[in-house]
Amino acid sequence: MQQFVNEGKIKARTKWKQIYPLLSNDDRYLSMLGNPGSNPLELFWDVVDSLDQKLDAKLGAVNVVIRKYNAKLQPEGSDDDMKVDSEEGDAKPKAFAVGPETTEEELLALVKSESDEIVRKMSDEDLREVYQNVS
Repeated sequence: MQQFVNEGKIKARTKWKQIYPLLSNDDRYLSMLGNPGSNPLELFWDVVDSLDQKLDAKLGAVNVVIRKYNAKLQPEGSDDDMKVDSEEGDAKPKAFAVGPETTEEELLALVKSESDEIVRKMSDEDLREVYQNVS
């Protein structure tokens, strides 16, 4: 399983049906079948669960950064939705929210500009993985 992780074939949120065709004829897989101990499916879920937990931690760190950014835009005690103020002509910054139209560049720019210690330690690949799982 570790080989598939290293090759990027098993990632967080990977499904068994995606990986099974790659290992169904592998001698290592076939030799495990029918033997006592964990079976290949259980080992697969252990690996994916570990990767899911790591991804969830990354997602949580990015969400904290987004909440901090949005909190700075909102004055204390205000229930303003941070919309454009058409009377005065002053555009107020909008709260950041990830949606279908959000680009990877927008998310990465925000996260890098507002990042805390945990997010600074994330690689660009980690941040791309976060973007792919929130968009």
